[in-house]
This record gives sequence, structure tokens and C-alpha cells, in this order.
Amino acid sequence: MIRYLLLSILIIPVYLSCSTESNKIDNNKSQKKNNADSTALIIPETTPSKDSWTMKITSQLLYQIDLKQKQLESPTQERLKQMESMGIETRDLTRQKIFMHVYKQLTNSQQAELQSMNIIVYPDSWLPPVGVFPTGYYLAEIPINLIADTASREYIAKLDTAEQLLEPQIRPR
Repeated sequence: MIRYLLLSILIIPVYLSCSTESNKIDNNKSQKKNNADSTALIIPETTPSKDSWTMKITSQLLYQIDLKQKQLESPTQERLKQMESMGIETRDLTRQKIFMHVYKQLTNSQQAELQSMNIIVYPDSWLPPVGVFPTGYYLAEIPINLIADTASREYIAKLDTAEQLLEPQIRPR
């Protein structure tokens, strides 16, 4: 009973916060549509749920997008060095390389829809679902302001960053 109460106390403010933000977004919808070159994250009109777009974007991807947006708004040399040390592409901060996880290979109409949104999907990078992994994925390049809108598509299972520095793990002997 106490666990349920604590969980309720933690979840309800987050849900109410999301609802309040959704109302603010609806009021500013026309303003955002007029500014097509904006790099601000465009939030789709959805209600928070287990299957909503927020559950489809990894926290590392959201963090990288946040860094890019901050760098575009107020550039600093320290942040730029931090981003480069993490493996983040800094040549064009308005775009992000991602792994686009899908349940099955994209259809021609889905590819055309993504292309019309200025999303570059590399079809030759398709890796199908294998074994215990229920999704396959594509390598794609996306404008950072369309991450949420892309994640809200039904055929998208998850979006993850493809901009990261991977190093070998050395085991002590």
C-alpha cells in the first residue's frame, strides 16, 4: 500500500506537468508552424501513455539533442569540446544521426513520408530483427526539431543515437 502511494505521488505530478505543457504547446502551435527553420523540439499532440513518443526516444538521444539546442542558442567552446569528446557530430548541429528501430522493413510510402519530412533514411543499412531482438533498424539522419514527431509514427519502435564514441572495454587481469 505504501509503495503504491509513493508511486502515485511520483507519477501524478509528472503527468500533470505533461498535461500543462501540452496545453501551452497547443496555444503556440501556429507560432511554431510559421518558424520552419526553428531548432526547437516540436512536440506532437498526444497524451502521455505507455506507448507515447516519449517512451520511444532514448535518454542519451534526448541529452544529445538538448546539448545541440543549447549550443545553437548560446555557443560555448567548452560545450563544443564536450560534444566532440562524446562523439557528437558538430559540423551541422541542426541534424542528428540516429538508429531508427522499426518492427518490419519500411514500405515505399513510409520512406516517402520520412523523405518529405527531410529525414534521410539509408535503405542499405537495414538490419532485420534477429533472435530475441523484436525490431530491426535503419541508420538515418534527422532534423533535431522533428525527433518527437518522428517517434510518434506508429511504425517507429524506438529512436537511438548513432553519434557516440565507442571504446574497447579492457578487463583487468
